[in-house]
Amino acid sequence: SCNLISIHKLTCDLNCMVTYFSDNCVIQDQAMKRKIGSGDLCDGVYVLRMANQGSSLAAQPQDAIVLWHAIMGHPSNKVLLKMSSSLNFSLDENKLEGCDVCHQSKQCMLPFSLSNNKAVQAFELIHCDLWGRYATKSHNGSHYFLTIVDDFTHAVWVYLIKEKLETPNMIINFCKLIEI
Repeated sequence: SCNLISIHKLTCDLNCMVTYFSDNCVIQDQAMKRKIGSGDLCDGVYVLRMANQGSSLAAQPQDAIVLWHAIMGHPSNKVLLKMSSSLNFSLDENKLEGCDVCHQSKQCMLPFSLSNNKAVQAFELIHCDLWGRYATKSHNGSHYFLTIVDDFTHAVWVYLIKEKLETPNMIINFCKLIEI
């Protein structure tokens, strides 16, 4: 038996979006763009299946393939197939369908506009970006991370942050570290 759902009600109630392709569809959380479900086209109807609402790797026992996929930086199934014999796991591609990281990495982003501001020495110009709030906490309880990039050297610093309010102090401490 099947239940029909209203896409309008689904998107309003779950604050999500649905993207349709020729043979499948993907349901994503609006805020984090995390895949929360998908469906396959079957006889002209999309049959939905909900993704697992997983948390960090340590929080739930997972199959070896899922762990290796994450540890190795989310390689394609083709690469995993080549590695499977030496790493002693069997490849079940269905277990990787719900990988949020892989799904998000396929999303497109508009390019940044060109800038005439170029540093001529280290730490003359730094770029800061705060990422998050992520629903899944890191192992130390952080929901955000701050990246700082030196425009001249392209060196990158990453700071894990539990609360957004910590950001100004992190930047101040970074400036003290580099003695601006």
